[in-house]
Amino acid sequence: MPALSNLKSSAWLRTRPDTMHAAAIYAAAYETLFFPAWQRFVRRRPIGTHLRRLERTQWYDAESLDRLQIEALRRLLVHAGQQVPYWRDLFRRIHFDPRAVTRREHLAELPVLDRETVRERQAELIDPALAPSNIRRATSGATGVPLPFQYCSQSDAWRRAVRLRGYAWAGYRMGQRTVHYWGEAARAARGWAARKAWVDGVLRRASYLDAVAEDEASLWSAADRLARVRPHCVIGRTRALANFARWAIDRGARDWPDARVICAADALEPQDRSAIESAFGPAVFEMYESREAMLIAAECAAHHGMHISEENLLVEIARDGDPVPPGERGDVLVTDLHNYGMPFIRYANGDAAAIAPEQTCPCGRALRRIARV
Repeated sequence: MPALSNLKSSAWLRTRPDTMHAAAIYAAAYETLFFPAWQRFVRRRPIGTHLRRLERTQWYDAESLDRLQIEALRRLLVHAGQQVPYWRDLFRRIHFDPRAVTRREHLAELPVLDRETVRERQAELIDPALAPSNIRRATSGATGVPLPFQYCSQSDAWRRAVRLRGYAWAGYRMGQRTVHYWGEAARAARGWAARKAWVDGVLRRASYLDAVAEDEASLWSAADRLARVRPHCVIGRTRALANFARWAIDRGARDWPDARVICAADALEPQDRSAIESAFGPAVFEMYESREAMLIAAECAAHHGMHISEENLLVEIARDGDPVPPGERGDVLVTDLHNYGMPFIRYANGDAAAIAPEQTCPCGRALRRIARV
């Protein structure tokens, strides 16, 4: 595979001011016209409505955020106690009244929901009325057997809005050139799903690279694509991005300008951050995601931990089911506040983390922060 140094003299690789201006105009048009119209009239999802709300609530003070979260939690618990067999039976057995929940600490009255219970009693955890329209997914199975789960369309819209806000903290902007360095996302779908994905990718100006293939030819191909696309943002699996970054540094293969990098799926170790910064520039951001809940927390420009998506999730750090103080390590328990189709309440996702001891981030947001996963 020839080195990419010859590409540096190509005029079409140079970013011209008029090109940058046109890209900014398109991004603004996509954000204000194309995206809202596509979601509202084609996909019929209220993502834009939720996103506008999230842009306001991120600046709420801690007391207002707590009040908003408790109201959403109480609605979820009441629904689960009335409509979902597993939770209805559990609440009756332990005499738990969801209408009496007024503080986060009241959740500790409920047992932890583990993966084994989800697997064994899945049918009882689903709202029968919403089951036909639920979205069905499964975990990757990287640490064991894949775990099937479901969530309702309301939850889907919230998940997508929360992710867009978290990505925006990293400087991502819809409609700007973006490269996704993933695994299965890089593999083409078929039929109508493929056509829909193609249109969506074209409108978003998104390119996909297969992060699974790490042979020499595939890595040179990825470097060539990055040099041609010259993305504003790169989104990918942390470990794969770090491996590619080290390879690019060793080979002297970098021939692209600085880009904002969003790392997800794996914890971002200091040595990995350093390598990615060397290959892509200093704007590197960590996101904490899981298949079951999507974006759990995201790093802002202050780089003081990751803000929890508290309008969509209630996250506890606990040991043996009991919450631990900020700064102490414990198990991550997630309550999805908008998944009415298959309520995940105090779900132990298998991760360990600590809540940042400082209440407010230098950025001014009062959203709680995870210090480390």
